[in-house]
Amino acid sequence: MLVAVTARVSQSLPLFGATSRAALAYSPLVLLLPTATIGAAVVLVMLAGAAVSTSSGVRHLWAHPRMLLAGRLLIAVVSLASLPGFITTVTEIL
Repeated sequence: MLVAVTARVSQSLPLFGATSRAALAYSPLVLLLPTATIGAAVVLVMLAGAAVSTSSGVRHLWAHPRMLLAGRLLIAVVSLASLPGFITTVTEIL
């Protein structure tokens, strides 16, 4: 997906040169900067979670039957919440 987007952008934008007109064509790409920031934050949170999960107390907590039930319920609720959007998208495709 990233390669396809990169190829499309490279074909549709002019070569970056000394003219301000070419620089203005690239200005909408500035909107992608918050995405990179959020992505970096997600990676840091995941690394912190991996570091904390090495503790035996945390591992025992995750394996507790109530925690397993809570996780399964959370997955079920998220799945049900995303089901209408999924169905709408599939019907639009078909």
